[in-house]
Amino acid sequence: MNTYQWIRKALKPPAHSDAFDLESWRHWLINVITILVIVFGFPVSMTLILPRFFEQKLYLLIGLDAVFLILAVWHVLRRGRSFLQHMIYWVIAIYILTISFHFAMGPQYARTGWLILCVIVSVLTYGVQAAFVSAFCNAAILMVLYFSLGPHYTSWQAAWAEPRVVWYSYVVNITLISLAISLPLGYLIERLNCALLKERETAKSLKDEIRAKESAQYALMEQERRYRLLAE
Repeated sequence: MNTYQWIRKALKPPAHSDAFDLESWRHWLINVITILVIVFGFPVSMTLILPRFFEQKLYLLIGLDAVFLILAVWHVLRRGRSFLQHMIYWVIAIYILTISFHFAMGPQYARTGWLILCVIVSVLTYGVQAAFVSAFCNAAILMVLYFSLGPHYTSWQAAWAEPRVVWYSYVVNITLISLAISLPLGYLIERLNCALLKERETAKSLKDEIRAKESAQYALMEQERRYRLLAE
């Protein structure tokens, strides 16, 4: 299978029989994220942000973004199937992009959306516990960026000029909003997965029971045939 065929297959949702299988759904999700980011998301965002990076001489961030793109392309060309490694890679990659955008452009515009995206991706890939870890990582990242960049970078001057309590309130709000969005989603996915596993267990038991009855019926018919032959 060549890369183009794999991309077409990867973008196709799981088959009906696997539609609510959590692992197959997560495989499909990470493949879609990879392909869409490489084809659409990354080129568009970099076209907009690279001039700003060059203007501010943020060559380290340019290097990080280049490494991110190379690894993403390598992932598609390699067409690997290691679910855990790919998920960890994408969570880390999204965090790197989020931090780089905050670093270069400050906390304004759509930066808040990136932080919430990190929590959503974490809960979709690793469950409810990951939502708490990601939300509190977001809070820690915001606090570190605020105190390390606020006094020195123009993009952070507006936030730094406000009373400090305003920033604390912002961080708390981002954390609570992230949890309010991600936790119900995580619980819903886990409940659906538990229901699916229970349903599959029941279906397997029914199949085993039907198979046992068919075997018993076949044995009975065979015994009747022998008795008939004996009688004749």
